[in-house]
Amino acid sequence: MAIPTEDEISAFVNELLRHGPEIASALGDYFGAEFKPSGKWKVSRREKKKLAGQIGRFAKISNEISLVRREDLEKPAVRRHFRSLTNQMLRLLVEREFPRGEDELRWQKWTYWWQTKAAYSLKFVRRTKYASYHKTLLSLARSIYYAGRRVSAENLFGDFQTSPDSRALVQTIVGRRWAREIAYLDRVRHVDKRAAERLVTIYHLLDGIFEKCVCLLVGLVEVDRIGESRPFADLKRRQLNANLLSLSSDVRFTQILGAFNKTIRNSLAHQTWAISPSKKTIMFSDLGKHVERGFAEFLKDTRELASVVFALVELRTFLAYVQFDHIDRSLSPVR
Repeated sequence: MAIPTEDEISAFVNELLRHGPEIASALGDYFGAEFKPSGKWKVSRREKKKLAGQIGRFAKISNEISLVRREDLEKPAVRRHFRSLTNQMLRLLVEREFPRGEDELRWQKWTYWWQTKAAYSLKFVRRTKYASYHKTLLSLARSIYYAGRRVSAENLFGDFQTSPDSRALVQTIVGRRWAREIAYLDRVRHVDKRAAERLVTIYHLLDGIFEKCVCLLVGLVEVDRIGESRPFADLKRRQLNANLLSLSSDVRFTQILGAFNKTIRNSLAHQTWAISPSKKTIMFSDLGKHVERGFAEFLKDTRELASVVFALVELRTFLAYVQFDHIDRSLSPVR
């Protein structure tokens, strides 16, 4: 690997800064932010020199890493050196995020782990089957990674990120409405007519996220089974029922699918549901099918679907955790 000269690095930095506003605008569009810088970025000579130094350091570390042979990793000294290089790379890429004195690799691994978990403050999650959903998706990520199919999975995630569904999902998750509705699910105790109407709205929000995530999950299962997936656009064009049937043939996803009710979803989409305050029930109708839920029962259904969604939206994080866990174990001292 050729290390770039100082002149090459300086030219790269100048080009990067020249296109900075366009890059920032693209990121703003992706994350649904209203960050639209129009002018040039004003960067001091000192800051430019610092950035050039960081890029130069990155290139040198990458070069050292490329010189380590896989068979030499059996030697403890080589393993320690490689781990040190990896930690230096992480600290360089994720500047000012690692606590002082922490092992960067292990810290990053556990950061990903906690990102796969639902917020501890949400008490209702503990009364759902969330642990089972989490275990299922972690098992899928491990199966993909250890079969050597991580690149195919990342290609699918990259394809998904360029889709309108990805932007809609990000806007929903980071939006204030999402935080309000999830907090409401956690604190609601007594369900009356007004609360039931809000639960219907929340369920409709959740089933939309679930449907997007199911498309991605079907693609990952294809990667796990045959090593590659069809484009996300093709998965999205399939009917929801086709994607659900595809997953139902795999017993691993029985509980995940059990948390979602297609009749309720269709009824909400077509506005064919009705609340009976006297009976304290909600009737959902779809093409001759009828599902009746008591207020308390529907609260439980909505919380269960929320728990599934918490796990599904972190599909990529599961894979990142498995990767870092494998690297951490591979570079740890042999016991």
